[in-house]
Amino acid sequence: MRLLTKQIGNDNQKGQEGIRDCTMTQETYDRNWKALRNFAANNVRRLLKAYDVDVILGPCDSRTGSVGSAAGSPVGNLPLGFAHFNGRPFSLHMIAPANGEAKMLQIMSAWEATFPENVKPPPQLVEL
Repeated sequence: MRLLTKQIGNDNQKGQEGIRDCTMTQETYDRNWKALRNFAANNVRRLLKAYDVDVILGPCDSRTGSVGSAAGSPVGNLPLGFAHFNGRPFSLHMIAPANGEAKMLQIMSAWEATFPENVKPPPQLVEL
């Protein structure tokens, strides 16, 4: 058996190398972080108000969680189940406004009471 030792194409290290080689000043970083936080937070608030809703729901494989985190908002998870072909979990992410954790817990509690089969452990952890 011959082992392949030569790297092929993309070693997927560009992100780490970019961070390592970053020359951004702390002042620029702080300015950019503040702009991102303000943009995301303002848009989360705007959407909640425009549609008169308590939370925003989105699929877990979307950017919902990232947007909520960038906005500084609490983000929750509402399990939907597991894919039959590979056992991968899938769910909805929930973004609440600042200090909206009580509403999130209320929704999560109702979700679990309504869909108890969705909060079981993954199939790989259940003994046969």
